[in-house]
Amino acid sequence: MGFWDFLKAAREYTKAGLESTPKWGRIVSIGGKLGPIVNLEVEIHYGLGEPRMASLATIPPKGLELRVGQDVHISWVRSEYTGDQFTIDWNRPPQYGRELPAAPDPSKPAIPPRLHPVQRLAQLRRDLTAGKITQAEFDRARLEIMDEMQ
Repeated sequence: MGFWDFLKAAREYTKAGLESTPKWGRIVSIGGKLGPIVNLEVEIHYGLGEPRMASLATIPPKGLELRVGQDVHISWVRSEYTGDQFTIDWNRPPQYGRELPAAPDPSKPAIPPRLHPVQRLAQLRRDLTAGKITQAEFDRARLEIMDEMQ
């Protein structure tokens, strides 16, 4: 794997991690209103931490009817003066998060695809000797490697 391939893979992994992070809140109560500003009590689900309550002052878009139980997208803002704050991003849907792909099964042989075919064949032989794979799996993988070499 070259340097640029590594950077691309790292970017994709980071993007997948950010997309899998929960960033949503549920409106628990609607407080007072001063002009366009509305005070909301929101149960925040951000990251892998426990849900927390926060009071947020926000300006909802015109025509949007706020209701208790409504889910909203939460953004985290770090400020030098006010510390860490959560805000409601009205332009984005709630991000409930998702599970990341499962880790590879340790019982199956992990043969990196970028290895030279001879190195992959040697790894397969070691896995066969160690009992990690069956003779049938070894034969199938060996045929695939031989086909690649032709």
